[in-house]
Amino acid sequence: PELEKVSQEFECMLLGFMLKEMRATIPESGLFPASMTEDIFTDMLDQQLSAKMAQNGGLGLSRIVFQQLDRNESVRSEE
Repeated sequence: PELEKVSQEFECMLLGFMLKEMRATIPESGLFPASMTEDIFTDMLDQQLSAKMAQNGGLGLSRIVFQQLDRNESVRSEE
């Protein structure tokens, strides 16, 4: 259970980073001035989106990371 949680958190963190970087490519419209409040809201939105995406399968990365960590743990326990 702990490995699954860590794997999912890793994917969540990666998805959050990807969302933030993708959002940075969008040019400012100039219609509304940028504010600290908007930045905070956007960061919180990206965190929630990345968490939900990771919980629902996301990129499938958490499954791959889990399998690798589980395999490494199995090898260590056999030694």
